Amino acid sequence: MFSSKRPRSRIAQSPLTGGRGLLLVKALADRWGCAPRPDGPGKTVWAEYTVNTLDTVARYGPSAAPS
Repeated sequence: MFSSKRPRSRIAQSPLTGGRGLLLVKALADRWGCAPRPDGPGKTVWAEYTVNTLDTVARYGPSAAPS
């Protein structure tokens, strides 16, 4: 089911596996937002994250560096 409503944080119930996505995005992203889809129902939720290149290369090797 698609929803055009803006996403909102909610308190996830302990035994359930859902309901934590937006909480994680808000905690980890530098910026995030949403926009209605121009071609149909639903919305697009986007997020921007800062990548620390030196930490990424040290942890995963030179091939992990952004180009």
